[in-house]
Amino acid sequence: MMRKAPKRKNGVPAPRTGSRRRLDDDAIKRVCELIGLWTNPPLTWEALTERVSEGGRVGWTRQTLAGNVKIAEAFDRKKVDLRSGKSKLPRDPALVILRRDIEERDAQILRLKDILRSYEERFLVMIRNASVRGISQDELEHPLIPIDRKSI
Repeated sequence: MMRKAPKRKNGVPAPRTGSRRRLDDDAIKRVCELIGLWTNPPLTWEALTERVSEGGRVGWTRQTLAGNVKIAEAFDRKKVDLRSGKSKLPRDPALVILRRDIEERDAQILRLKDILRSYEERFLVMIRNASVRGISQDELEHPLIPIDRKSI
């Protein structure tokens, strides 16, 4: 069943808002970084969607952004920080730069921990599949055969 486009009073279809493009990993990362660097206290989903659409041609709806777990968690953390006054910037520019560097490193550490966790899960699946097929640990750890480059 096809959905009908919303109509204006004069019967003309309303222009399509936003984009149909899905959130990929790079976009999620950029939006989370944008939330992390947010300094204006009124952080709302509407303000975030406006700021995201300013940065590029693609704008996502509030529902799309809020539906992503990583973005929603970053949004909630930043809201708590803004309410508690943690994110008030000091007047010294060196402290601002250092604080931003620390926050970027913390975010990078979280991303790397997620990657490491996924590799560990993948490794466990491979070990289990190898043991089911009767491959021993010695066979798995056997070094690769050197490539004879002269014959290529």
